[in-house]
Amino acid sequence: MLGFSRWQWSRPLHYINIPPWSCNYVHERDCINDICTYGALKNYSTRLMTYKNGVQHQQDFFFLVHFASDIHQPLHVGFKDDAGGNGITVRFMNTSTNLHSLWDTGILSYRLRNTFQSNINSYYDYLYLKMLNQTVEMNNDSFMQWIVESIDIVCKQVYFDEMNVIMNSSTSFNLSHVYYERSWPVVEKRLIQAGYRLGALLNRILKTHTESTTPTPPTTTITNESCQNAAFSSPFSILILLLVLSVLSYLFNEKI
Repeated sequence: MLGFSRWQWSRPLHYINIPPWSCNYVHERDCINDICTYGALKNYSTRLMTYKNGVQHQQDFFFLVHFASDIHQPLHVGFKDDAGGNGITVRFMNTSTNLHSLWDTGILSYRLRNTFQSNINSYYDYLYLKMLNQTVEMNNDSFMQWIVESIDIVCKQVYFDEMNVIMNSSTSFNLSHVYYERSWPVVEKRLIQAGYRLGALLNRILKTHTESTTPTPPTTTITNESCQNAAFSSPFSILILLLVLSVLSYLFNEKI
């Protein structure tokens, strides 16, 4: 999505930058004029509730799915000085990347390839069953809570290497199975949470759908180039979309 010039205005909507190690979200500081993922989630959930134009409705749906997946990837609420981990070079399983990309696609792709033999359908089935058996409360529709959870993961886990050294942009860091084994359960938990929560949100939107005047995208010219997120075709977003569709079916059948 971000590779097309017509969507460049949306770039800063895909992340929230917080001061290094502040470990909290202050809306007035971190989301000026609602230009961040939190503002985007509010805007596009409202758009889906109030507007029925077919093409626009489809765009709003995919934006909402994308923003919900973004906010559940911890480094989309990362530190401002390293652009959410984009500025931290790491070598993961002998492959050079950056910390943000590792959490966007690297960890998930490695698990998909090595545990599920690159069969995304098998991985989806596993995640869906895990979601159905989840014991913790998943149906939390507070966008602020989603942000707080990602910040907590960032400050307690993501930035620490295998020796518990804080990673930064001044040097490169080697990450292997130790980092992977402690990280993939977090990635999967966030996938499941995002899929279930977004499915439940869309279910509520369907129930409260009314016509209204469509809002318009921000008119501010976007020049921030720090956001280097994966395209919508990333495994993270694909799996979330599959989970969302399954959740909608599940919720419909359960009448909740």
